[in-house]
Amino acid sequence: MGNDLISWEYGTWLGLTAKLPLPIGACLSTLRGAINAARDRDWRSLTLGQPYVRERTALALKELEVIRTLRDGYDRSVGRSARSIKQGTRERFIYSAFEEWQAALIQNDRVKKLSFEGEAHHKKLPRQAIIATMHVDSPMLGLVQLGRWGRPLCALSSDIVEDPRVHPAIQEFFKAKYSAMATHWHGGRCMHKERELSPFIRAAVDGQSLAIFCDVPGKSGHAKGYLAPFLGANRLMAPVLHRVAKRLDLPVVGMLCRRLSASKYRVEFSQPCHPNEAADWLFPIYQFWSDKISENPSSWWASDLLCDLPGQ
Repeated sequence: MGNDLISWEYGTWLGLTAKLPLPIGACLSTLRGAINAARDRDWRSLTLGQPYVRERTALALKELEVIRTLRDGYDRSVGRSARSIKQGTRERFIYSAFEEWQAALIQNDRVKKLSFEGEAHHKKLPRQAIIATMHVDSPMLGLVQLGRWGRPLCALSSDIVEDPRVHPAIQEFFKAKYSAMATHWHGGRCMHKERELSPFIRAAVDGQSLAIFCDVPGKSGHAKGYLAPFLGANRLMAPVLHRVAKRLDLPVVGMLCRRLSASKYRVEFSQPCHPNEAADWLFPIYQFWSDKISENPSSWWASDLLCDLPGQ
């Protein structure tokens, strides 16, 4: 029964809601996110057969609240109540559900029904850059919109969804999402970091901009991480953003796509950071993301990763 529900949800339901009038589809997405929160239901939990995202998200939100109170000089007793942590965790699942609904919008060619602010700022950015985004709010729509504004783009993804434990309907949904996103990128596509890093770098040599998710934890050990100030501490991040930017000598720009309503979005950018001899040249990108996440921690729907990013 569980597998049948997953097949229907990812193979039929999301596509149906993407074809409805946008306000109705958005309401149904909110409802789905609330149900997922109540059941601690996430595609990764479904894969492992063990719910864990809700607990780790709550731990992350508690840590982010401590960081906020220390940063702003508030008395520590003013931290979030258990009720507000529970509400924030619920909102995280709603943001995650919206990301999957937005993926269905992309697959069903509904992006043209959406409006986006930020084009004027985008025009001022370098013609070729590395776009550093995070799993915050609506990143996939933001990357699609960059292509619709004329930017040739390739994105780096992970092949984790091809793990044989991932339900086939979820695998197909991800594949269809990446394929639909690529139709807007002027010849670019999503590539797996595990086996397509060289073609990804060659795409930049051919003039494409590159998109990299930079909230992935690094690994302990020599040359397996990049230590950066992020969310109130020095944290070991995956080194791919730093390595690729230095190798290609391309500027790095942080990008956030924020949902304003069912049909309106705003794409925000950091100032470009250019590789140079200074060891801290990339730090402003992580400060940009620290600030954006602090504004609305629940919108970071990968906040459970914070448990894998201990401060140093």
